[in-house]
Amino acid sequence: MNFLKTKRISSCIKEWTKKYGPVFGYFEGHTPILVVSDLNILQDMFIKAFSNFHSRREYPFDEPHMKEGHLFTAQGLRWKRQRFVINPTFSSAKLKQMSPLVNHSIEVLMTKLTEQYQFHEPFDIYTFLKRFTM
Repeated sequence: MNFLKTKRISSCIKEWTKKYGPVFGYFEGHTPILVVSDLNILQDMFIKAFSNFHSRREYPFDEPHMKEGHLFTAQGLRWKRQRFVINPTFSSAKLKQMSPLVNHSIEVLMTKLTEQYQFHEPFDIYTFLKRFTM
C-alpha cells in the first residue's frame, strides 16, 4: 500500500468511491475492509440490522485510555449494550431538540476562534475545543 504513504486513507476512499461506486472492498494486509457510502444501505445496516454489524476493526491507539471500551472500540456484547443504552439519546426527535443548542455552541466557538486568530499568535486549540464538547 505505497499510496498510503502519500495520501490519507480518507482521500483514497473518496477516489475509490468515485471509481468503484458506493459499495466496494479492499484489503489491509489480510484484513478485508468493506466500504459502504450508500445512505440507504447504511440505514439498513446501522438501524434495522445493527445487531449484525457490531464488530469494528481495531485501531492502533497510542494512548492506553483510548483502547478502553468506548463505543468506537467496543466489540460484541459490550458494543450492543452501549448502543442499546445511548440509542434513545440520539433519536431524530432528540437530535432536533438539541440542534439549536449545538448551533449556538458552534457560533460561540467560531467567534472565540476568530477573536483569537486576530492576535496572530499561536494558541492551544485544545483549551477551546474541550469547552465545547459534550
